[in-house]
Amino acid sequence: MKNLKISHCAYIFSIFLIILTGLFLRIYFYSIERPLWNDEAALALNIMERKSLGLLLPLNFNQVAPFMFLLISKLIGASFNYSELALRFFPLLCSIGAIPLFFYVSTKLFNNKLQIITANVMFNLSFNICYFAQELKQYSSDLLFTLIILASYFL
Repeated sequence: MKNLKISHCAYIFSIFLIILTGLFLRIYFYSIERPLWNDEAALALNIMERKSLGLLLPLNFNQVAPFMFLLISKLIGASFNYSELALRFFPLLCSIGAIPLFFYVSTKLFNNKLQIITANVMFNLSFNICYFAQELKQYSSDLLFTLIILASYFL
């Protein structure tokens, strides 16, 4: 198994297919447009009812989220009448932005094409990562900024 070689063309095609599949899954989950569940609804109420600086204060309903996540969600939500899709748009963008960053980080961490492909399959097809791409919670932005920090280490 150690000596398994992958041609450059097969490697590029595999990565392209994996990334497209990851993009499709995230957009598919987002497009289902399911209703907000309890925790999301509580966070949405805080975002909708407070002024921007009020998001710096402790949130109602035992909610906690980073200020910048709340502020960006508020700006996007207010621009599109606080629809569920609008409130979930920033997490989707963060999850989509994490895909090329993860690929970059994986190429720096692994020197074997098969390892890079495997890591990207696990990342792009992870149910939890795809699910949180369409949820009004800060998990996708946490993931994106963690990958930004990791990627900056390798620059």
